[in-house]
Amino acid sequence: MRDGVVLLADQGRLSALSAKTGEALWNCPCKPTAFSAVDVLVADGLVWLGPEFPEGRDLQTGKVKRMGPVASKIQTAGHHHRCY
Repeated sequence: MRDGVVLLADQGRLSALSAKTGEALWNCPCKPTAFSAVDVLVADGLVWLGPEFPEGRDLQTGKVKRMGPVASKIQTAGHHHRCY
């Protein structure tokens, strides 16, 4: 949960819900990684989905605001994809 938005990743979808009303705000596809749940990170008001974190989505609307291979910037040799 962040800034009044509850994020739920389940059955191949990420859903964003209003913490105040429970109303669905937006959703998008997501996928778990090998032997682990979906990675959901929020940074600077953007939601990033692992393991590659290719899109930064607006927390309130779900619109893609930033694109880029973020994983290549946070992973170094010998690190697992869940070591942020």
